[in-house]
Amino acid sequence: MRIALFFLLLLIIPLKPSLADYFFESSAPNEVQILHRGAAALEKRLRMIERAQREIALEHFSMAQDFSSKVLMNVLLKKAQEGVSVRLLLDGDFLEKSLSQGHAHLLRKRGVELRYYNPLSSFRGIFRSGHRSHRKLLVVDAEEMITGGRDISDAHFELDPRSNFIDRDIWVRSPEVARAALKTFEAYWDSTITRAPRPLHIPPEDRMLGNPNYRKYVFDLREMIRKARDFLTLSDGEKETLEDLREFAGEQLERESLRGSCEKITFATDAPLDGPVRPREVFKLLYKNIVSGQNRLYVEMARVAVKGAKKDEVHRVLEKSVRREMGALILANDFYPTSARLYDKALEKVTDKMARDWLRAKPNTFIYSGDSPYEDFFFQETGSSRFSFNARTVVFDNHSFLIGNYDMDSRTSLSRDSEIGILCHDEELAQGVLEDMETRRKNSFSLEDRKGKRPLLKRILYPILYLPAFLLDSLVGSFF
Repeated sequence: MRIALFFLLLLIIPLKPSLADYFFESSAPNEVQILHRGAAALEKRLRMIERAQREIALEHFSMAQDFSSKVLMNVLLKKAQEGVSVRLLLDGDFLEKSLSQGHAHLLRKRGVELRYYNPLSSFRGIFRSGHRSHRKLLVVDAEEMITGGRDISDAHFELDPRSNFIDRDIWVRSPEVARAALKTFEAYWDSTITRAPRPLHIPPEDRMLGNPNYRKYVFDLREMIRKARDFLTLSDGEKETLEDLREFAGEQLERESLRGSCEKITFATDAPLDGPVRPREVFKLLYKNIVSGQNRLYVEMARVAVKGAKKDEVHRVLEKSVRREMGALILANDFYPTSARLYDKALEKVTDKMARDWLRAKPNTFIYSGDSPYEDFFFQETGSSRFSFNARTVVFDNHSFLIGNYDMDSRTSLSRDSEIGILCHDEELAQGVLEDMETRRKNSFSLEDRKGKRPLLKRILYPILYLPAFLLDSLVGSFF
């Protein structure tokens, strides 16, 4: 009887994905497309969603309330009205900056499910604040997927008049890979630290008689709903702009994207924080390929942060590559982290000594200049805006490449954050990625030009912030 009950419980209680489910390899040819440009990346996502017949799973670190987000949400709502299952998962760090309770209320009424991963809405959540999900993922019908560095905002799709990102995504059509990615989405969706937004509640007026805050509460609530409704509705002018944008983006998609087939593809991601063990799958995939490389290493990273301590794995692996005389070309925004977390900023010991060490090793190391490497943009003013580097791509020995949303810093090596990476083995595609890297390198300058030029304010603040940052880092790290 007990044995029968045990097997019955196994059938009833859903099991979490095993550790192996966060690392998947496929040897079958997989159709892929590399998306270098922003407008093309948005158009690709819209076409994927429009093709959906059964389900759409969309996961991002953040979603702005701007034009590109409105466009994407309107396509999602249309598919939900057609009966397609639509789920949207956002990182809880941007709970108030992304979508409000008003948005969640209207989305739920229109068939879109919304959840937040690890929201900072409880006392326990404060001690998990150092862990964030940087996963960017769209899976449609468990047949095709897209991932990379782009979140949902005008800046990520080269549509902002002031500030934009240089980035890269990879689209894969493969039921095997898409199902593997969807399984990890399910793990985050069902995580014990994932929460659905609280439903809106308006107390009955008779219970609020005599309460002077009642009218203000109702007014604020209605204003929240109004703003959410405006965000989820395209005006006539926006519809006309969208029509022109999609024509422009469609041409850019055909002209500047790179198509091909990966002979072998690997999908890797980190497990949710509530798992019994958090395997560092993205870290292991990245550095295993760096160490096994023979000739050349080409790196594009938003951040490359190397601690002064020799024991740091990032530093050790890169040093090993240099000692083997493996040539390296590094392209980044800078060599200090830009994380919002105070302890990250202070603890990453990026000093002039680190710069000298790198120059002594003689890799070809470049800092992105902030100008656009491209000329064609939908909005003319975008071309004169400032561009920051957000791409995460590594090419190994001219025959394989890794695209995702990781960085070469302690947060990736220690798996403080959840990342995704896709490794593709194909020489022709790798060469195409290298050609675009070279275009971006021309808008950069050598790290040697930065030697000894750390801002005075940083040199003053570093020793002041180091001790409290170290204590805060130790406190937060103890909860992982």
